[in-house]
Amino acid sequence: LGVLTVLSGLWLWTCAQGFNPQGRARVLFILLPLALLGQAALGVVTLLNHVPVALGALHQGGALVVLGLLVWLLFEIPRIESRKKA
Repeated sequence: LGVLTVLSGLWLWTCAQGFNPQGRARVLFILLPLALLGQAALGVVTLLNHVPVALGALHQGGALVVLGLLVWLLFEIPRIESRKKA
């Protein structure tokens, strides 16, 4: 599931490069792959250390960051579309 999430997020980032987002959407499209790759690395480290509570909690927090970025991005995309039509 983690690999699928990272690959899907990187595919979304690659597609976004085609329409050259501006403003906050651009920042979000830069932060998204960084958060995804950081979350994946943290997940691997957590598993290799046999899931200590601190790393497990940090990994859950990272998941909230990724989810928050994606939800924020969903609210920014309609603004991108409305600017393109204007």
